Amino acid sequence: MHRIPYFDFLRGIAIIMVVCLHCIDYSAMEGPVLNLFGVEFRNLLNAAVPLFLAISGYFMANKKTDTPTAYKEFLKRQAVKVYIPMLVWSVPYLILAYLHRENSVTSWLLYFFGGFSIYYFIILIVQYYALLPLMQKMGRSLRGGVLAAVTISITCISCLEILLYVYRMEIPLIVYAGPFPLWIMFFVTGIYLRNHTVQMKYVYPLVILFFLLSVAESFVIMHYMGQVTGLGIKVFSFLFSLYFIIMLFASPLQRYLTARKDRFIVRSIAKVGEISFGIYLIHMLVNMVLNKLCGYHDFNFILILTISIAVIVATMKLVPTSIRKYIGFS
Repeated sequence: MHRIPYFDFLRGIAIIMVVCLHCIDYSAMEGPVLNLFGVEFRNLLNAAVPLFLAISGYFMANKKTDTPTAYKEFLKRQAVKVYIPMLVWSVPYLILAYLHRENSVTSWLLYFFGGFSIYYFIILIVQYYALLPLMQKMGRSLRGGVLAAVTISITCISCLEILLYVYRMEIPLIVYAGPFPLWIMFFVTGIYLRNHTVQMKYVYPLVILFFLLSVAESFVIMHYMGQVTGLGIKVFSFLFSLYFIIMLFASPLQRYLTARKDRFIVRSIAKVGEISFGIYLIHMLVNMVLNKLCGYHDFNFILILTISIAVIVATMKLVPTSIRKYIGFS
């Protein structure tokens, strides 16, 4: 795949956001100032998964899937690229489930369907790959495709908010976050932005507006509904993420950073982006081990990110490519 440094930079930012998201305990923050900062930071990090989906859609926009043979070959390549590494890195969780004497049928279902840790994203992206011809068709038009995808996602997230925060139902992550309709607007928007330009006049104020509304919505959920976790599942959070993505893809920022791609910080983050899939696969395992050895600290994410990068770099130097592709480190 031809690499575009700017999108590697975005992947780097997104995976750093993901690691932060999974390592900082927002429920432990006390006092109005810390709560305000924590909620604002959490709402910014919420854009990480939508950003990854939009980037994936962007690069899938022009993939050839118009013949059965091309479509079959595409699915085969992507299965090796994303699904098999998920199975490999789910083995430790399967072993832990066995040691804790959890239901074996449930454990095997979780293993094959991305139910362990945060691997729902793999199952999610596999669904978009399987439906890529339809996604590409939706991504060709604004009114008939993108707006339809936005309507589907907003309807899903609205229903989910009611179930999670009003009725306080306990729904497994893989059940509510794994089905493709919830996130469809981000993948389709990525496809659309690959081949269309966007007028930025209203994008910047909408990014600010929906961010502020997302923060306000979080406080309502926290203080009036007693919910602290799962604050990424909100209508205004999704809308903020949508316009944030449009801003990143279509604003002059791409030209600005591309012209400065050799600067140390830009180049370093882009390098992290090149191995973002590997970091995604192993960082929660590193997090789990680190918490057992050192205890929980909010800024463990720096150590987790460093260890994950070191493991991947060492593997890339020591393990043949023919093996690395099956563990997600290619």
